[in-house]
Amino acid sequence: MFDLTAMGFLIGQGCGRWGNFFNQEAFGCNTTLPWGMYSEATRNYLMGSTVTAQKGVVIDPNLPVHPTFLYESIWCFVGFALLYFYRKKRKFNGDITLRYLIWYGAGRFWIEALRTDSLMLVPSIGLRVSQLVAGLAVIVGLALEIYLTRKDKDKPLMVPLALNADNRAKKKKLDGPIAFFGPESSLPRFRLPHGIFEKRPPRGTKRRGEILDENLARQQKNGKQKIFAPKRKKALAIPAFFAILF
Repeated sequence: MFDLTAMGFLIGQGCGRWGNFFNQEAFGCNTTLPWGMYSEATRNYLMGSTVTAQKGVVIDPNLPVHPTFLYESIWCFVGFALLYFYRKKRKFNGDITLRYLIWYGAGRFWIEALRTDSLMLVPSIGLRVSQLVAGLAVIVGLALEIYLTRKDKDKPLMVPLALNADNRAKKKKLDGPIAFFGPESSLPRFRLPHGIFEKRPPRGTKRRGEILDENLARQQKNGKQKIFAPKRKKALAIPAFFAILF
C-alpha cells in the first residue's frame, strides 16, 4: 500500500511547493544565479523578520534569493519519474517507500541548508532541525533497503496462485485476456466474432453479401430446400436538409 502512495506523495509535494511561491515564503539566502528571486515581499520579510543563516553568512534584503521552493518541486518531480520507471523492478514490498524516503530526505537535507526561515538546531555549524530529520530518514532508508534486499534476494515477489476448485469457478466467469499465475492457469486468447474487422475487397470483386444472395437465389431456382436467412436492410439515403426538418 505504501509503495502505491509513495509516488503520490512526490506529486503532491512537488505541486504544493508552488504555494510558497504565491505566498512569497520559504526562500533561501542571497544568490547571484540567473534564476534568483526578488520581490517586495522577500525584501520586507528579510528586513522585518529574524533570519536564520549559517555563521558568517550575511543576508542582503536588496539582492535576489534562492527559490528553494522551485528546487524542491523539481526534485520531487524527478523522484516521481525515477520511481515510476523503477516500479516494475522492485525487489520486495516496501522497496518504493524506502527509496522515496532516501530520495526526499537527501533533497530536503541540502535544500534546507539554503533556507532562511528554518528552526536552527546547532547554530555554530548551521544544522537545522529539518536537516536532522531528513538525514535520519536517509540513514534509516538506506539501512532497511540494504537489509531487506539481502534478505529477500532469492525470494520471488509474486508467487503462483493455486488453481483450486474455487479459483477455477471464478476463472470461468472472467471475460477477456486475464490470466492467473501458475502452470495451465492462463485463460485462452479472446477472439472477436468473425467478420467484424473484415478487410474491404478490392474494386471490381463481389462482396460477401452479394455472393450469399446469388447462392440463395440459385438454390431456390433449382428447387432445393429453402434456406431462411436474415433480410438485408438497405440504407436509406436522406439529404442533409431533409434530416434537419425531421
